[in-house]
Amino acid sequence: MAKKFEWGTNNKCGFVGCDKQIEWGEFTSYLACENHQKQKWGLCEACQTQKTTHTVYYDIYHGDDNAEKEFKGIREGIEFQKEIIQKFFLKNISDSLRQKLNAAYQKAQEAEKIIPELERLTQEYWEKKLNLGSDLVHEKGGSQTNIYETNLCEKCGNELDTRQEKLKNDYRLNVLNKLVVFDSETTAQINKEIEYKEVRDIIFDTCFDKKTDEKSQTRWGFIRKLSFFKSEPKAEQKQKKRANFQKLKQYFQDQQIRQIVDKGNFDCIIWYANGNIEEKWGPSLPEWDKINSYRFYNSVKSLSLHEINRVLNNLEKEPSPSEKEEETSLDRDDKKENINEKEKIPLSDLERELIKSFFRKHDIKKIQLSNDNLVITHNNNNNETITNEQLTNNSEHQIIKNSLQKIDKNELTSSTLGLDANISSTNSTSPSENKYIWLVGGIAGGAVLVGLLFFYFQRKKQKNN
Repeated sequence: MAKKFEWGTNNKCGFVGCDKQIEWGEFTSYLACENHQKQKWGLCEACQTQKTTHTVYYDIYHGDDNAEKEFKGIREGIEFQKEIIQKFFLKNISDSLRQKLNAAYQKAQEAEKIIPELERLTQEYWEKKLNLGSDLVHEKGGSQTNIYETNLCEKCGNELDTRQEKLKNDYRLNVLNKLVVFDSETTAQINKEIEYKEVRDIIFDTCFDKKTDEKSQTRWGFIRKLSFFKSEPKAEQKQKKRANFQKLKQYFQDQQIRQIVDKGNFDCIIWYANGNIEEKWGPSLPEWDKINSYRFYNSVKSLSLHEINRVLNNLEKEPSPSEKEEETSLDRDDKKENINEKEKIPLSDLERELIKSFFRKHDIKKIQLSNDNLVITHNNNNNETITNEQLTNNSEHQIIKNSLQKIDKNELTSSTLGLDANISSTNSTSPSENKYIWLVGGIAGGAVLVGLLFFYFQRKKQKNN
């Protein structure tokens, strides 16, 4: 069973059988005490036949990979996306994008219904992710040298990579695809119709505006799951990435390096193929910029020759950006529909919620569409006319007009939106409450009657005496 290594505090030496405490800052990069920090490279801990080629560090001990944050992000992430959708919907966008946002909002509502299931699957995912390496070792009859890591050969490492990829894909299919409501096509259209800076400001404002620090941090972590700030790599970017990793591979092979591990403060630990260990100042290494960039953007502790080969293999398997664009174009042609054809369809939950919010905010009784103008009647019976020219300056008014045209109606009232029931419930008394009042009144009346009778008989008794 893998163990979590706590940052910023004392930890037990990771070497199995050693109970020595490692003080924070003392040999923590080795995850072992001074006596055992070099007992690393030998036979693969899983198959116990081939030589170790690399170490897999459990990324749950890393600050950026936090299972608890991921768990909290499910409920908060759904609410976060719903708020973003509502703000996008109020912008001057096309009907086709409004349809996509309606679909995204509906998907968020569906995700809300299965929050407990998504939380359970997320917890299972992180437990499996943490123990994937140690499980592989034990399945093959091996044993771990260090409880914070697993030392593997190339073959067993490839098997672990396959398991990790399957686990990640299962999580994407069973959780992320249901949790993240913005698909790539909707995201691309949003970035096209709304200025990029405005999209960014909306998302960041929704993340931090009037939220507690904990909520803001949870939402900030969820932003990484959204694809608004991600871009598909262009052909030249992919080519540059391949060239960088080929240089890294050549450097590792020339220097007979198996793995380079971050020690902190720009220092690093170099593990050589012959088992030797050397500590160096990172920037002194010829390929340090490439090594450090990979660690930073992937939130990992180290880079090994095994990992470099894995990245290069994956780059070979990926279709080029031009091939992706061709596939997307063909798929788009297959899905083309006559979107110009107007259909009379009911209001979506998103549209209804935005309209109800507008009615409550402005204390509105009804809104009528007359000669392309909106006539708003407030609950105090004051009327307000919004001309067709004025509509273009107010997205909320435009949504009201579009909604009336969509449902082929000339009027929207608070009662049809279900708002009258809320008002009447606060001003009227329910039958059960009436029964309660009569019951209390009856008890109070009975008490008064008993008191009067007691007083009457007491007076009568005094007279007789």
